[in-house]
Amino acid sequence: MATIVYVILIAIALALAIFAVIVQRGASIVKLDAKLVGSGLLAGALQLGAAVVGYGIGRWILSADLVRDHSIFWVHVVAGFLLAVIGIRMLLQAFARHTILEHRIEMIDMKYDTILFLRLCLNALVAGISCGLLEVNLLTMLVAVFAAALIFVVLGYLSGRIFGGESSGKAYALGGSLLCLIGICLQVIG
Repeated sequence: MATIVYVILIAIALALAIFAVIVQRGASIVKLDAKLVGSGLLAGALQLGAAVVGYGIGRWILSADLVRDHSIFWVHVVAGFLLAVIGIRMLLQAFARHTILEHRIEMIDMKYDTILFLRLCLNALVAGISCGLLEVNLLTMLVAVFAAALIFVVLGYLSGRIFGGESSGKAYALGGSLLCLIGICLQVIG
């Protein structure tokens, strides 16, 4: 049960990074169109692909006897460390100075969104490695990562369009803090 909660929280934290990027795009978009759902599906698919590759790497590490005797302690230490690294990276992003461009975009640009989503796939790859090390259920991870990415892209565009891009840093900070807390929990609770 705790593993399912970890997976859902990891998926939400990863999706918050996507939200942070997309909310700024939503703030500058003139017209939301049918590409909104397509952009969400694209983000979900790319996150899914990166998480699956990471999961495979994590499982390979376990099967290649790189972790002696599959010691639960060391597996949790490495998985928690990897999640904390992503979290710290997101926290640094949250508090970095950002320049917000004040220009309007006519419609959603799938090509540009693809580039943004590909940049965020590294987080999903590393989180997938952690999930593979923790031997979580692959289907649970896939559903959680895809659904969270899809939902948070749509919410990001809508939120940015309605409220502006100010919540970007807060989303990064929340997602980064969540990943750091999960990393700490894996160290302490196991």
